[in-house]
Amino acid sequence: MRSATFAHLGKEVSFVVHDRDYISNVLVHGKMFFESEILEYIRTTFPAQKTVVDVGANIGNHSRYFLEFLSPTRLVAFEPFPPNLELLKQNIASDRTEIFPYGLGAHARVTGIRFNPENLGICVLDDNLPAVIEIKTLDSFQLNDVTLLKVD
Repeated sequence: MRSATFAHLGKEVSFVVHDRDYISNVLVHGKMFFESEILEYIRTTFPAQKTVVDVGANIGNHSRYFLEFLSPTRLVAFEPFPPNLELLKQNIASDRTEIFPYGLGAHARVTGIRFNPENLGICVLDDNLPAVIEIKTLDSFQLNDVTLLKVD
């Protein structure tokens, strides 16, 4: 594993990233947030947030942006893939964050996952593989004051 550090809007931001992953490489070599133009649109259009929910949080690119630049009162992140979850915990640790090791879906179940080691942001749930990923429903978390829901 390696790290990425860059400045955005006058703040220094650091991430622990994967070695060969696409999103990690954008952070390391591009020295910017992945999908920064989308994130900037959200910041300028919806600057005040209460509870932000990040479904499919990956290593925390969007979650970290939301924490740093939207200043929500609470951020709830869901990431079922263990290698991403490990980095997510390091990248968004805060007293305003809650991290859950689940995928979300229409109904609760346990399923398999397919992934590409060079782009861990495009994991795909696959019921034909050994069941290793737990899926829950968003409603089962009974979240309040959700003002932004990012689903990936």
